[in-house]
Amino acid sequence: MKKIIIFIAVVMLSTSISTIPVNAAGGCGNFAQTSSSPARCVNEGCGFMWQNPQTNYQKSTWQKTCVNGNGKIYYEHEVRDTKLGCC
Repeated sequence: MKKIIIFIAVVMLSTSISTIPVNAAGGCGNFAQTSSSPARCVNEGCGFMWQNPQTNYQKSTWQKTCVNGNGKIYYEHEVRDTKLGCC
């Protein structure tokens, strides 16, 4: 029984040690909105049974900061077109 407990402890320790360099190698934060355009109406049915003839959309730019394995910082950008509701 004592050998099994020691074996499990060694396996758990080796697993946690092997994941440390992977986590420290780099990663990215969450996206944050950097800019947005004014809302615009698009000729697309909106609402219950598409009662309204237009839908309100807004285009926005999002950015997140990342670090690669060498420690260099880089940025990822994303443009989103968000549906805000009916006009």
